[in-house]
Formats: sequence, C-alpha cells, structure tokens
Amino acid sequence: MSDIVRPIFVPPEGAPKVAQAIVGVMREVEEVPKSGTNKEHKYRFVEATVLMAHVQDAMVKHKLVLSPREISRAVIGGILIMKYEFDAYCEEQAVINIGSYSAACRFQFRAGSYDDKATAKALTSALKQYSIALFKIPSDVADIERDRDDFEPPKRPPPTEPFAPRHDDPRDDLPPEAMAPQADEPPDEPLDGDLRAFRHRLRAAVNRSDADRLWRANAVLLNGCSDQIYNLLRDDYQDRWDVAPPEPQGA
Repeated sequence: MSDIVRPIFVPPEGAPKVAQAIVGVMREVEEVPKSGTNKEHKYRFVEATVLMAHVQDAMVKHKLVLSPREISRAVIGGILIMKYEFDAYCEEQAVINIGSYSAACRFQFRAGSYDDKATAKALTSALKQYSIALFKIPSDVADIERDRDDFEPPKRPPPTEPFAPRHDDPRDDLPPEAMAPQADEPPDEPLDGDLRAFRHRLRAAVNRSDADRLWRANAVLLNGCSDQIYNLLRDDYQDRWDVAPPEPQGA
C-alpha cells in the first residue's frame, strides 16, 4: 500500500475561523461516555453514533465542516485497510489536509464470504478516531481502557443436551470421510467423526439461527472436546457470523 504524502494547504492569510470553530467544538464537547460494551474482550468503548451526535451539534453551531477523502486502500490477509485525509471548512476559509487517519476492518472471512459493509465500517472508525484526536475529546476517566488482570477468559458452556444429528439434513448419511474440515488452518489435533460432522454442519449453516440452534444442541459434544478443538470451532462460528457463539440453553 503506497503512502501518499500531500502538503497541508492553508490560505496565506491563515484560517482563523477554522481554528476558532475547532476550539469552539472542543469547548462544547467536554466528555463522551463509554456507552458501548465489548462482551467478548470485556471492555467499554465510545460508540461512534453517540460521539457523532455530540460532535455534529457542536460543529453545526460553530459552522464547521470536516470532510474525509479516501486516498488509499488495500486488502491484506482478509483485512481491509483504508486511509483518509480530512479537510476542514468554516464559512469561506478552509484547511486542506488538516490531518489523516487509517482504519482497518475485516473484509473476508475464512468461510469465503465477504463483508459488504467493510468500507462503511472503516470510514466510521476513521472519522470517530480522528474526531476524538482533533477535538481532544476525553472519555470516562474512571474507565480508561487498559490491560486487566482480573478478567477471566471466556468459559466453555456447561453440558445440556446430548449430541443429536439432524435427520432432515441429507448430509447426515454421509460417512465421516466426506465431512472432513476444509484445508485452511487444520488443527494439530485430529477431529473424531462426531466433531468433524458438527464442524461440517456448522460451516454449512445457511443462516445464523440454524448455527445458533446447532451450537446449543451440541453443548455436551463441545464440552467434551479439548480446548484446542473448542477454540477452533468457536473461531469457525465467529469468523462466519462476526459474533461470539451463543450461550447454551439452560446455562
């Protein structure tokens, strides 16, 4: 990915209105709460929609416009990386390339599907983070994101229902050899017949509801496998649907 360097353009007489507008927004937006929660990694974060609601009102009040321009993009290892430059306008004055920011978003999943909203997510992330940097917006001081030693890793679900094949699926009659996992990142530990069949059905689920039912119905099978196999199956689910697997029924 080429890194394009552009000069910062400011009128010869300067752009005092732009500077005054930025300072005005800084005065208006004193703090934004961390209203979002990442349950997987157990931390709180500033939601883009909440931040933009605060910033937009202040920018309208001070007649400031912040316009992003995409200058490069690349896909590396299934991750979309986009770089933006931002231009600031206030009435008849402007600062071209007042700053830049890069954002990354998962674009391709292991199952072969693509996220058609990846570009929008990257733009939202870049605009959010650059706005926080430009306007020096603090978040909850008492909840600064940091490594936490008191958080436990996600626990494996307790057993609920025994493994039961779905007889309405014609693939249930196939031998285990026909249900071997795909060749991408094979586990060091071999999968037995039931686990191979479960992984095959999990990858073949046509919608998330079917995947959720399959995951909950096979809690005993998941609880009985090794940590390595469990993490592999958990990654299969999360890479396909971009969320963590559901908790089993009755847990």
